[in-house]
This record gives sequence, structure tokens and C-alpha cells, in this order.
Amino acid sequence: MNLRTARVVVGVALGVWGFPPGAIAQPSYRIVDVGSSVATCGHRKLNQSGQVILVVVTQESGGFSARTFRRDSTGTRTKVETGFSWTVGVAINDAGQIAGHAQDTGQTTSTPLRPFLWTPGAGSLDLLGPRPGAVATVCDLNSAGDVVGALDTSRGFIFTRGRLWDLQTDVAPIGGEAWSHIGTGLSINDAGQIFGIGTTIQGNSHAYIMTPTTRNLLREPGFEGYAPPALSLPGWVSDSIRQVPAKSEFNQPHTGGKNGACWATRNLDCGMYQEVPAPATGTYSLTLYASADRAGGLIGANVNGATVASMAVNPRGFRNYGAAYTMTFHAAVGNTIRVWMYSPATPGYVVIDDVSLTEVR
Repeated sequence: MNLRTARVVVGVALGVWGFPPGAIAQPSYRIVDVGSSVATCGHRKLNQSGQVILVVVTQESGGFSARTFRRDSTGTRTKVETGFSWTVGVAINDAGQIAGHAQDTGQTTSTPLRPFLWTPGAGSLDLLGPRPGAVATVCDLNSAGDVVGALDTSRGFIFTRGRLWDLQTDVAPIGGEAWSHIGTGLSINDAGQIFGIGTTIQGNSHAYIMTPTTRNLLREPGFEGYAPPALSLPGWVSDSIRQVPAKSEFNQPHTGGKNGACWATRNLDCGMYQEVPAPATGTYSLTLYASADRAGGLIGANVNGATVASMAVNPRGFRNYGAAYTMTFHAAVGNTIRVWMYSPATPGYVVIDDVSLTEVR
């Protein structure tokens, strides 16, 4: 799927599923003034697997064009397709995802720059979604596929939880300092912290660091980075002791375009899980959406192999998730937390989406 196709898909999805901006939990950040700094983007051109971004500019009959490729350590090139003649990848993460911006040849200051996130096997997603007339440039992305940059040339943005958030108007950072302008997000780390440039209420141009106040510890919480039916590390994996492999799919998303699923047409069981280390000693909250077409499905969490929380999945039927399931439990720093879903050995399905594991503060 290229970027132009993805624009249509995103717009249709918003219209059909009808979730307004408030339906996906707004991210929350604490902001700290770190003083004056030069405003430069934190472009990552090389990941830990030795994959790099190559941007090739050529002159053709219609003008100049730019094409972006991902090159791995063996020399294999994979083209990043967006549907535009000017595609510039600016950052790559360890999952091989590339973020950048695209437009048509003959670009001018009035030609919209469309930010994209390209995922191997899944194609390019237009990060602006249903924001008519908006433009944006990309600066950086992290291992979870969160992207930061500048919206409409000056305001910072973050793409996370399946949508783009304007740091100036969509997010209200809390902290000891007051800011009149939250400018470009220059860099983002794997903890979700954003480094950028803004203007304090006193009129000073200063750098800021925004730290998530509730950080989701899970990778691919909404399954959006997978090319169905794949699951993969880091993130969700199919439980190998079960008889049917779990998968990602397009069939029953709660939000976004994908979900996790176990399907069986015979008396065979299935499961999936994700493991993360506990970053601190304390209480953790697990929240997720799940549905099934028959009883027997389970969701829960283990700590160091012992079950500490579980709930039965109500058989609500196709795409009927209802209210979220929420469980809390205790873990010590360094413990292995396994979040899991189980589908019983009877014909049918269990589906999950929008899974969140956070520290309780």
C-alpha cells in the first residue's frame, strides 16, 4: 500500500468506525525546560542491524525526483513506496521502519509535505490522516514506531497510539514551567521522551524534554506495525505450546486497522504473549480490549512464570469489544512480565487490541 492509497484508507476508517480524537487516550507528558539549544533534528540513518536509508535524487523529463531505499548489510535494496515522486526518508529504527516526508516533483513552499511511516510488508501510512491542508516534516522515530517532527512548519507533533497529536493544541504538558509555544519535536527515545525547541512564557527560545507520565511498556500494543498474519519480536509472539498459531489481522480492529487474533475451525487451542522486564518495583496496570464468539477465552499476566492476573473474555461477538478489561498486579524490578491471551480448544476465535501495560504511579 502506498501513501496515497493509505490516505484514503485512513479517511474511510475514521468515517466508518467513527472514533473522534478523544476516543483514543490522549498521551500525557511532563515538560522540563533544559535551557537554550541549537534546533537540529535527530535523524537516525543507520539502525542496529546495519540497515541504512539511501535517498537517490535524479533528473527526469518532468523535473527532479527523489527515491528512498532501505539498504541492508548484504547490499539488498528495498524501495520505500509512497506514490509520490519526491520521497525522502529521514529516520530508521531497529525494526526497519522508516519515517520521512513526501510530495510531488516541482515542490514549492505551498506544496504540502506529507509525513509517512513505512513498515516492511505493510507499506506507507500517511501520518496526517484527516487533517486537510496540513503539512508536516519528520525529524525522528523510536523503536515503537513513534514519530516526531514539525506540524505546519512550527508546532511540534508526535505520531503515537495510531494518530498524530499536535503538541501545541492536542496535548497539555504539565510541569513547573509555562510555555507559550511547543515547537518542533527534534528527537524521541525508546522511553517515549521527546526533545524539542519551544518558547517559554517569558519569550525565551529554550529546549524542552517531555516525558510520558504513563508509559506503555508493550511493543505494538495495537498490532499496527505488523503485516498480517505476522507477529514478531520485539512484540507479540505466538505461543509455541498451542496447536494453532496466533496472528495479526485486519478483521476486527478496535481502533486503527489491525488487531491480534486466535482462530480455529477444529478443537485446537491457540495463544499469544509478549514479555517485558519490570522497570521498577511496584504495582502495574494491564488494560486491553478483547472479544470472542464463544466462552473459554482468557487474558491475563504472569510474573516470572506465575499467573498474577486473569479474566475470562466475554463472548460479545464480531467487532463488539465493549468496555476495556483492566487488571492490576505487583512486580519487582527485573521480573519478567508476560501479558497473554488464550483461546480454548473449540472452534471459534478470541481477538485483542489496544493493549496497555503501565506502572501505577
